[in-house]
Amino acid sequence: MRKKILVVDDDELSRGLLRQIFQDEYDVITVGDGRQAILEISKHMNELAVILLDLIMPVLNGYQVLQVLNAEKLTDRIPVVLITSQTDAKTEVSS
Repeated sequence: MRKKILVVDDDELSRGLLRQIFQDEYDVITVGDGRQAILEISKHMNELAVILLDLIMPVLNGYQVLQVLNAEKLTDRIPVVLITSQTDAKTEVSS
């Protein structure tokens, strides 16, 4: 069974681009907000190779998702790569 990548981004174009990049090597799951991400992580936690997590999203943002993952110690088992289109220093310092 192939490993899965979870792409969490509210921008549909970004999700589609990341799916295209990784779909030959991984099963790619895409969701548009943090709440959906938490649901997919709980369903697939043993199959996830990595989570690509946008920081600025509706419902639950990337920071809030990271808090949940850290509280459950899931970041010890699943690497998380933060992605964002934000270029300001405040976003960089916050992460």
